[in-house]
Amino acid sequence: MEIIPSRKPQPVTYSQYERYTPESFELIKGNLLCSEQERINLLLLLLYNVGLESFVQHLPKETISELKSLLESS
Repeated sequence: MEIIPSRKPQPVTYSQYERYTPESFELIKGNLLCSEQERINLLLLLLYNVGLESFVQHLPKETISELKSLLESS
């Protein structure tokens, strides 16, 4: 069951929560969680649940500019 964030918030099922949420949260040398994959999984789950529109509305202007630049170059 792949998680694909969209413009609007989507409800998370318990099976999605189990799959994309790590068993425990740790801060290791400035990194939340052990691996980048754990961070990406959790980020996707949160974006899925909050929606891209709300996410972008809460970003600082500087971050939005950087994000636009990244999207244009990919």
